[in-house]
Amino acid sequence: MAKRSLMLLATMAVGSLLLANPAEGQMWKKMKKKVGMGDKNAEETTDEGKKKAKKKPADQRCEDVSLEWVLEEDYSDLDSVNLTGVSSVPIEVGAFEDKRKIDDLREIGRNIEDADDEDSDDRKTLYVTTDDNVADFVARHTEVVLSELGYNIVGPGEGKVKITGELRSFHAEEDSTYKATTRLLLKATANGQVIYEGMHGEGETTFGRSYSCENYFVVLSESLMETVHSMAVQDSFHSALQKAAR
Repeated sequence: MAKRSLMLLATMAVGSLLLANPAEGQMWKKMKKKVGMGDKNAEETTDEGKKKAKKKPADQRCEDVSLEWVLEEDYSDLDSVNLTGVSSVPIEVGAFEDKRKIDDLREIGRNIEDADDEDSDDRKTLYVTTDDNVADFVARHTEVVLSELGYNIVGPGEGKVKITGELRSFHAEEDSTYKATTRLLLKATANGQVIYEGMHGEGETTFGRSYSCENYFVVLSESLMETVHSMAVQDSFHSALQKAAR
């Protein structure tokens, strides 16, 4: 009873803090997301809890899946983007080339929890694969992210600036946590001239139920979101758009 009372008091204290200071609320939200708090699938981080998390649903396989855009992080959690003088510049996103150096381009993730576990009766790597066009998925959602950040995204042939890219990495690996990395060589052109070019890459990590297709989608989606955002906050990218606007 005493333990439950202490937990209730702690919960009430956090609630009062969030109501008093919305900024603290955003920080608490990020902390929950990064460590898996509030996730009904998250397991306790003790050794016993991790062993429980290793037990995979027998009927679940993340092979030949359709790619899904799944975000747990809000765009409002990202650093603000400077749109001064560039918010009305029409931008179109063109095709991306798939330049990933990986044996099977269908692979977007893998679970290696038991691959090197001598105590496991099922020592193998579990793969996450898709028949979707991965580069096309990344291009379409680069467009989505830029639009959400406040840029004026237009259709094919309507842009004053065109953004294209080379996909170098889009992969998530799961051991004790899910870790995804996206790497993109992004290029912006105007009037046939390159006005911006840069390599961008961001990683994302989360906890959650083992070999969950949705958890793979989350870390991949959020790593892509943050990769595109890393270009948007570059002063050189902003300056290039300003020149194109003249």
